[in-house]
Amino acid sequence: MRGTPDARLPRRCGTIGASTDIALRGRSEPAAECACSVAAVVVREYPCGGWKVDCRRCHRMRIILMFVVILLGSLAPAAADDVGAAQAVIRAQEQAFGRDDAAAAYSHAAPAIRQIFPQADIFMSMVQNQYAPVYRHRSFEFGEARSDGGRIAQRVHIVDANGEAWEALYTLERQADGSLKITGCSLLRAGQAV
Repeated sequence: MRGTPDARLPRRCGTIGASTDIALRGRSEPAAECACSVAAVVVREYPCGGWKVDCRRCHRMRIILMFVVILLGSLAPAAADDVGAAQAVIRAQEQAFGRDDAAAAYSHAAPAIRQIFPQADIFMSMVQNQYAPVYRHRSFEFGEARSDGGRIAQRVHIVDANGEAWEALYTLERQADGSLKITGCSLLRAGQAV
């Protein structure tokens, strides 16, 4: 089949068939039209004896697609890293509550929270009274997380000290210094509608 004048080329990019009128002449040359557009195709003969019809436009699109896939693949670990960092911040605050370390727990709060609660002891008192399942619990397990730019939303499944199930939704934002801080926490009994 290599370089034979009776070998026929397809009229569709990337496929080989006998239904065309363009003969392979053993060198690259403009051939038929690609089915994807009105673009010239090029016949390429390979040293192994094979040959291929290649549309320049489709070839460029394949390269662009490959680049996008590589780029998205490199972004996925970054998102996973952000979620892991967010979980570390939430876990550190949760452990600080367990030790009654108001200063450490308060250090993970975003500036907007610090404006509402200007002192660590005021913040700790609010958590004890309004977020008792976060303050004291039997279990604290991470659920689904979503990342959007510098913002992360992290679900946490909590079983409180009395054995009751709760769902917490933590929100965090990346700060100007690069750190993640907790911007809020919504708490609902498991199964309760929002």
